[in-house]
Amino acid sequence: MSNWWVLFLIPWAILLRPQPRIWFWLALFVCAIVSTSASAYSQYYILMMPFWALLSAIGIHSLSCKISERMAKPSLWLTGLMTLIVMLLLLRPDVPWMLCSNKRFASLAGTLYAEAQFVAGKVASKTSPNDFIYVAGSDPEIYCYAQRYSPTRFITTYPLMIPGPSALSYQTEAIHELGQHPPKLIVFVASGASWVRHENSPPKYLEFLNAFLGQNYKMTGGYVKTDDLNGYWLDHLTNEQFAHSSLVFFERKN
Repeated sequence: MSNWWVLFLIPWAILLRPQPRIWFWLALFVCAIVSTSASAYSQYYILMMPFWALLSAIGIHSLSCKISERMAKPSLWLTGLMTLIVMLLLLRPDVPWMLCSNKRFASLAGTLYAEAQFVAGKVASKTSPNDFIYVAGSDPEIYCYAQRYSPTRFITTYPLMIPGPSALSYQTEAIHELGQHPPKLIVFVASGASWVRHENSPPKYLEFLNAFLGQNYKMTGGYVKTDDLNGYWLDHLTNEQFAHSSLVFFERKN
């Protein structure tokens, strides 16, 4: 609402000149809202955007036509002007993000990306481009920064851990692929906020991961957080340091 307030106003203009198919698009928009399950994660609202955009476009057209009736002039130029104004209002909050450098983007987004870049450098130094790595968590940017591949298509643990009818089959698939192609290095997201643990998910994946790491891997370091903004790397972690680590390395035993 604070950034895209115009999108909360424009679609209502469809009621000025209601068309038969408007109710179909409006129904799809409502279904998309329901499908988000009122989640706090903003990326899930991508489901709503196509229908919201369609309703906004029709709203702009309906509003310009209504105004043109009073002006007794064609609405084409007015529609274009209103579209331009709406687009500028939508882009305005994102201009600082669009124009900043990579480093500035990371600082605006928080410490997560800067931390991942540092850890990815460690990953690249300990592996070759032909080696598989696996991030046991939901930090796929590490693959990108390190230029390494995962042995499984599940580059985040969200689909494995979100409770649902597919979770167990996804876990089984990921377990099979990790067993078939054991990665040289596993980055374990030790943060308590990690989706590696979810109390309502099938326990199969986490049980496998604990056994897999214990039998085939050794802990070789981790990024220890001192506070929300700072941290440091240690090659040998005590239990206390592990508890304060965000990303921990496990390398495959020879």
